[in-house]
Amino acid sequence: MNGIRRFPFAPVLVCLSAFAFTSASDDSGPRKTWAELMGRWRMTGQAKRGSTQGAWTSPANADWAGSPDARQITISIPESETIRSMSVRIDPKTGDAIGLELQMQKADARNLVRRSESREDNFVFEEEGKPGREIYRVTLVRKARDRWTGTLELRKSGSGNWTRFQELGMTRQGTTIAQGSGQPECVVTGGLGDIAVTVKGRTVYVCCSGCRETLLADPVAFLKPAGTSKETPAAPAGSQKP
Repeated sequence: MNGIRRFPFAPVLVCLSAFAFTSASDDSGPRKTWAELMGRWRMTGQAKRGSTQGAWTSPANADWAGSPDARQITISIPESETIRSMSVRIDPKTGDAIGLELQMQKADARNLVRRSESREDNFVFEEEGKPGREIYRVTLVRKARDRWTGTLELRKSGSGNWTRFQELGMTRQGTTIAQGSGQPECVVTGGLGDIAVTVKGRTVYVCCSGCRETLLADPVAFLKPAGTSKETPAAPAGSQKP
């Protein structure tokens, strides 16, 4: 039996390991970013900072749709007063977003193309201009795995100025977006929070009165259980409790 290898399947195992490593690598980067978007969310929209007029809150569900060669992830927003759904088109080769279909309430779907100025975790989609109608632009920002923010903007045909139509926030159901990053964050949208709100003896932050009303209407949806929350910044090193 001398000269016979004891591990005849070793080359096969090496090849399988290499294949598995390649497949795992394919799941990183943009592909992973959009896969993580799947699931149930709580979504908010606000027309104007400092005002509850036109503000809304809705459950949202993100799931894959389409064929392997034309894959998209569709975010359905059933109780929104402005946006019915957003479908992000995914390049099957790179796994990255290349466009977005925006379906407004009581309006035709609008097709937007990802802009070159987009960067990692900050995705800009813009509609090609057509004479005589407004142009849409959507920006989606991945703040963390469980929270996204965004803006919906409009521009009149022939104009170079954008008008902010909606500010958007998405929080995964069952979690809070307050991460204690060192700066107070709005527990509804994830932006900078500069308005302190006391809820059940705890102080958290919001960015506007609309988010304050949303928080007070359903605090359980946005706050972690007592004892695990990190909404308030930690005390400076070396400080003493009173």
